Amino acid sequence: MTKNIIRLNNKKIRLKYSKSYVEEESYAVCKNLITNLLPLLYSKNNIYALYLPINNEINTKFIASYLKNNNSTICYPKIINNRMAFLQENITTEFSYNKNFSKLLEPMSGNIIIPNIIITPLLAFDQDLNRIGYGQGYYDKYFKKLKNNFIAIGLAYENQKTKKSINFSRDDQKLNYIVTKSAIYKKN
Repeated sequence: MTKNIIRLNNKKIRLKYSKSYVEEESYAVCKNLITNLLPLLYSKNNIYALYLPINNEINTKFIASYLKNNNSTICYPKIINNRMAFLQENITTEFSYNKNFSKLLEPMSGNIIIPNIIITPLLAFDQDLNRIGYGQGYYDKYFKKLKNNFIAIGLAYENQKTKKSINFSRDDQKLNYIVTKSAIYKKN
């Protein structure tokens, strides 16, 4: 299967999920991350990049709440001049929809900062922690720019894991971890 077919099939499946299912699964995935992975990665200097979910992606609000309660620095992606940057959240941060991607909520303003832990959505992944996103390459380009000076964590439903390896291009970047409600996959 090609990346585009996998992308389309997984997007169709995910769009059929009910709000209550997405909420329950999101809570379970985030709980797994908070309980079993974040303590291993803890540093008071960590800067965490989160995302605001679209199309029934795993919701990061549980992680955001946990990080805020622990006085952690959080940032969110914003597309600026066709490149992704991360803007630091503060108590006055407001979000608006991106002009080119109508469902994508972004911070309206804020300081651009460089996260060292990036939590990313995905549509599919394989056993080698290759990620399929929406196909625009924003995360891959950002990861490449950081040159491995960060940890990339994908959040996924159990059924987003493909049974076979996916053909990836040289521009595609692997994740360090992928967290589902019952597993934490780690890059070899």
